[in-house]
Amino acid sequence: MWTELVPGFVLLSLALGTAFVCATTAAMNGLPHEDMGLASGLVSTSHELGAALGVAVISTIAGASLEGGGAGAGADAVAGTGGFDNAFTACAIIAAVVAALGALLLPAGRPDPSQGPVMAH
Repeated sequence: MWTELVPGFVLLSLALGTAFVCATTAAMNGLPHEDMGLASGLVSTSHELGAALGVAVISTIAGASLEGGGAGAGADAVAGTGGFDNAFTACAIIAAVVAALGALLLPAGRPDPSQGPVMAH
């Protein structure tokens, strides 16, 4: 079990920090200073809502196999856990789609340093 979960968690921990920085930078790129606080708040809210929605959707997919005890409940210790495989597959598909969209939609280059420092919370 550890050998199946730990590599994914390590990869996720390395990627999330980078993703949050990229999301904040992309959201604030080219905005006037008076709108930076609003943009930063919207990014933070989107992170929280996205995480909550993601947990709800993936939990629903995983829990679908547990409804009614799953097929063959009691006969096998792993019966009814197919939904967890489906949930991990859904996570992989969502991650691939988001990575592809991010590569296409993120603005190229760096923020203009002449606009001064970018303040975010």
